[in-house]
Amino acid sequence: MDEADIAGQSSYLGRAVEKRLTETFPDERGKTWAASADNTFAADWIQQVPVAATWGQTALESPPECTQGAPACEPDFKLRVCESDAQCGAGGRCKALASTVAHEGQAPKKMCIGHSDETLDGIYDTILRGKRNVDITSLTPPDGRYEAAVRNAVTRLSERAEPPTVRMLFGDFPGEFFSAKKTEQALTRDVPAKSPLRLVVGGYRAQFSSWNHSKIIAVDGKMALSGGTNMWTDHYLQGNPVRDISLRLSGTAAWDAHVYINQLWDHVCKDGEIASLRAGEGCLPNFPTREASTTPAAAGGAKVFAVGRLGKIGTNASTQALLALIDASKKSLRIAQQDLGPIKRIGISFGEWPEPVMAALLRAAARGVDIQFVLSNYGSVGGTPNMFNALAATYSNGWTLREVHETLVRYGAAHPELLDGAVPQKVVCDKMHIMELRSSDQDVWPNGKALALHSKIVIADERGFYLGSENLYHADLAEFGYVIDDARATKDFARAYFDRLVRYSSRAPADLPQCK
Repeated sequence: MDEADIAGQSSYLGRAVEKRLTETFPDERGKTWAASADNTFAADWIQQVPVAATWGQTALESPPECTQGAPACEPDFKLRVCESDAQCGAGGRCKALASTVAHEGQAPKKMCIGHSDETLDGIYDTILRGKRNVDITSLTPPDGRYEAAVRNAVTRLSERAEPPTVRMLFGDFPGEFFSAKKTEQALTRDVPAKSPLRLVVGGYRAQFSSWNHSKIIAVDGKMALSGGTNMWTDHYLQGNPVRDISLRLSGTAAWDAHVYINQLWDHVCKDGEIASLRAGEGCLPNFPTREASTTPAAAGGAKVFAVGRLGKIGTNASTQALLALIDASKKSLRIAQQDLGPIKRIGISFGEWPEPVMAALLRAAARGVDIQFVLSNYGSVGGTPNMFNALAATYSNGWTLREVHETLVRYGAAHPELLDGAVPQKVVCDKMHIMELRSSDQDVWPNGKALALHSKIVIADERGFYLGSENLYHADLAEFGYVIDDARATKDFARAYFDRLVRYSSRAPADLPQCK
């Protein structure tokens, strides 16, 4: 039996990741990175948006939102209440969502939902599992239907005799106008005045260029939902949805998410914006480390590395974990990213290309590793932005596939030591298969909009993979993700997501005359 198939043991990929992290950040073990071997995955552990059933569909529509006060309108979700699909029109299905329940004993409401609204129930269910500690982090507070689902979960928690303690931490980036108090008020709107619930909301920004970008829901050190998906209704649940993915696991890796979040709160409590449900309470004590937990080890669990970065306030372990995973690959790399280059607008680059990543990719290609690299489409945006918010909705940094290819070739030519004497053009042409996202046999949405990709995935040799919030292009933000060092989980993940991604996207490789 191959060592990668033995539950709980590290493969050569896991050993490479652990070695790199131990060498670069030994004092950060148990803080911004950790390893555990008792993790398990339920049947629904791969959380795709749009949902898996939408692969191959050329159009993904959602029913129009209804206005508050209109007949048969659910006021928080802004969807039509229904009894049958016939009431929903071509863009919707009549289905009951568990996340519409705000109070114990209520029945879920049936509404006309769109292509991926049922993913709200995964977020809601994860939060409700909390009995002692609930952590939520994201780039921004949830909006629209995401806000309604999170608020209902918080309300149900608050009505328990002994509710868990809840921490919510969001990015406070320039131009977002984050308000901890408004967020706290929106999400605790229905909490009874006499509830014993303790809840705090914080915003993290360090200097002008670093803020929280992690997306985590962790409960009791037992379960965590984490990945790249933001809680944005327009981008994910309506027309022209962004393709993204998260994972849900159970085991000690969930404790490691809490511990990573503790590091963020240490900064926010000293130099961030905070609002508490209880007047004057301020910051809450850090959640326990896993050494103090009583989470039982799962027999036959998967080896998982929890890896985070702190941006301007500390060390960046997850970046090294990603590089180690690429460097350890022997046969294949399958990568999905928004972009590789820095933000570019009107021909001006606002940053540098990620040289360590490019060097690792070129080294891999030179030693014969076959690389499939799926990127978001040039000019893609999420949802249906208007002219005023299209810039914030962009999922293209501004580089064409040809420019990505040419930059890699130029970098290889400037650093021949990476290629061991090979010709840069030949290495990149033969081994780096760069393509733009496709999800069906059509190149664009029916309205002509380009498809947007926000996944952050690196799969190595079909044995291990990274999934989280960190992009390969440089951005000095707070990030979190998991390296799953388990052959079975990796194969299941590739089959459920990446095989479909490449099946459609391989129709749109980079137009590279020099490779023909």
